[in-house]
Amino acid sequence: PAAVDPDFYKLPKLTQADIEKYSCDVCFVGARYPQREKLLNTVKDFNLKIYGWPNWKKSSLASFYNGPLSISEMVKLYNCAKICININLEPITDGVNLRSFEIPAAGGFQLSDYRKGINGLFEQGKEIEIFKNEDELRNKIKFYLDNEDLRKSIALAGQRRVQDHTLDKRVKSMLTYLKVY
Repeated sequence: PAAVDPDFYKLPKLTQADIEKYSCDVCFVGARYPQREKLLNTVKDFNLKIYGWPNWKKSSLASFYNGPLSISEMVKLYNCAKICININLEPITDGVNLRSFEIPAAGGFQLSDYRKGINGLFEQGKEIEIFKNEDELRNKIKFYLDNEDLRKSIALAGQRRVQDHTLDKRVKSMLTYLKVY
């Protein structure tokens, strides 16, 4: 699986302007694809902010689009948003995307669509939360907005767990596998 360099995702000092700009109940960062647009349309009645590729400007969610982000801006968003949604690409059902590691590395609470590849990487309900359909996505957003302490606990546990998924550890694992290290 992918991995991250946790040093890239350390939280810079948040200003009051940052807090005002990035605070929201639900955020999504990524490219616009039909399945993502469909899912995000089902939660647009929450305080939703979308960042990423400019093609969101041409979508049914254009009014929720806030532009592209640098890594440091993304880290601020993940810390100011209450829930960070991760939607992997279809039709891939096994592996996970880089966002699976970026959100917890930055200290965000991750609500991700289910992929078999997440098993063994993060413990569901303790280090990450998963949804399998639109209804579950909505219900879990409502639940975690109402349960701040649990949400923060899961975000912190995810941030600790992502230390097992660093680039250094992945490279060492590959070299060990190749019997080079």
